[in-house]
Amino acid sequence: MSTTPPISQKIAVNAKTQALLGALLWMKITKIGSNALRKLMALNSDLWHLWWHGEKHQLQLILSKDQIREWQLYQTDCPLNLEKEAHHYHTLGVEWIPFDSSNFPPMLREIHDPPAGLFVQGSLAGLLTAGQRGLAVVGTRKLTAYGQQMTYELVTGLKQSTLCIVSGLALGIDGVAHQAALDVGLPTVAFLGCGLDTCYPIKHTGLADAILEAGGALVSEYPLGVQPLPKLFPRRNRLVVGVSTGVLIIEAPLLSGSMITARFGIEENRTVMAIPHEAKGVNAAGPLKLLRDGAGMVWESLHILQELGLAEREEQMEADTTLPQSTQTQLPLTSIEANDTVEKTTPPLRHPTKHPEDEQEKHVWQALLTNQPNEGLNIEQLMPFITSAKEKHLSSNEVAGILTMLELEGWVTSLAGGRFKANNQPV
Repeated sequence: MSTTPPISQKIAVNAKTQALLGALLWMKITKIGSNALRKLMALNSDLWHLWWHGEKHQLQLILSKDQIREWQLYQTDCPLNLEKEAHHYHTLGVEWIPFDSSNFPPMLREIHDPPAGLFVQGSLAGLLTAGQRGLAVVGTRKLTAYGQQMTYELVTGLKQSTLCIVSGLALGIDGVAHQAALDVGLPTVAFLGCGLDTCYPIKHTGLADAILEAGGALVSEYPLGVQPLPKLFPRRNRLVVGVSTGVLIIEAPLLSGSMITARFGIEENRTVMAIPHEAKGVNAAGPLKLLRDGAGMVWESLHILQELGLAEREEQMEADTTLPQSTQTQLPLTSIEANDTVEKTTPPLRHPTKHPEDEQEKHVWQALLTNQPNEGLNIEQLMPFITSAKEKHLSSNEVAGILTMLELEGWVTSLAGGRFKANNQPV
């Protein structure tokens, strides 16, 4: 087994690029996730050195036999063109910030499943500068005029604060939040559920460029080339929560990614807030449930500061909580589809099937449905029923992601204590 790169792959690189390439190499191993990568970094923080000089007896404490064999194969048949990869990342200005770096957002280290590192384009100064705090602002893609106006007013009203607006660059509430921050000079950071060489949605390419030009950042835990897939977005949302002190839900149906984000916020002990709504309407259901369950009610920017313990800025903020009428009538409309601006008063009709359509989702759902007691099962209790069947290759992290998708689709309900219960039909 070779302990150095093949001759054709030897390139002169600095320490940062070497760290990037080391991470990319390990990510080529099948089923390597954030948990395994963090364990490898604990073994040796220099992933590049560990790749070429690691010992089998050390690695088998972390990796499976199949992963060890794959790593050994890659010693002579390197899975990457290292020079090409280094050039690609350098051209796009994408850096790898590992978990143990001083440039890694410290609050993100505290969450249950932190990433082993982040791919970053731009600057994370808005989250790293002393005194700065992240505020996650999220909501439905199908926002109403009320949701749009409230998002814009609340974010622009924070212009004198030390908050950084964090969201997911999606259509709807996310896009309005990012644009509002840009309009008043607040730092803003967007987390993507794909590689940073893909802007998703493509309609927000201009917004992404504006975030970078303003000194903000685009961030992902996925390397270049990873395409946006539905199962990646719930995991993206845990990062939005992880870097933030507070989570503000504007509009959200009960079964939505925004409500999953709110749940992450509660589990990670973040301050969860919501705005008041009229009782009827699909987009009102999520915020009203959060408020009933004890979330902070906000309808002015000052309320957000008070909820976050920044009330010492009260006098300074009072003058900014009401926008001039001319500003309120010039809200950014590019994030909204024309047919999405009218709030529906009844939920969409479902077309029930006998089981989830995705094969992996179907398998996890059936394992839960067949074996669950009345109080449900947590992931640890569920795993033996999954690994004893055909889907042996699923990790606990992947099962967690699948359960999240099943919850979004209504096939699974989350219970207290991290337990889940399968539903006979989507609810």
